[in-house]
Amino acid sequence: MTLDQAIVELRKRNQKVPIPLRLPTRKEVEDCERRLGVRFPQDLVHYLLNASDIIYGTKEPVTITRSTAHTHLETVANDAWDTSGLPKNLTPICEDKETTIASSSPGESCIGRMVVNQMRIGPTWNSDYEGVDW
Repeated sequence: MTLDQAIVELRKRNQKVPIPLRLPTRKEVEDCERRLGVRFPQDLVHYLLNASDIIYGTKEPVTITRSTAHTHLETVANDAWDTSGLPKNLTPICEDKETTIASSSPGESCIGRMVVNQMRIGPTWNSDYEGVDW
C-alpha cells in the first residue's frame, strides 16, 4: 500500500471531533523545519500536508498546526531529542507512552523504547509494523 492509498483509507475513517485540526501550509512545514534545524523526510512532509488533520484510532502521529496539542511536532521532537536521547538525525513521527517511532529518510524508520531518560534505538523496520508491541 502506498502512502497516498493509506491516506485515502484513513480519510474514509476520519472521526468527527468538536474542534478538528487543519492541514498546515507548505510555509508552516518549512517554518517548523527551520525552527527545529532539520529537514523532514519527504513522506513526513507529504503526511503533514495531506493527512495530519485525520483523527482515527489511538495512535496519534505528529501535527504542527496546534502548538498546544500533545502531538505538536516541535514539542515531541524537542522532548525526544533533549530528554530521551533520540539522535537528532531522526525525526519522531509518532509517540505512544514509552514508544517513539522516528524516521530519518525515505523507507527508513526505527522504533525505540524510552528507559530512564535514555532512548534505545531498535532495528530498522518496514511499514508493515510486524513485531511492534503496541
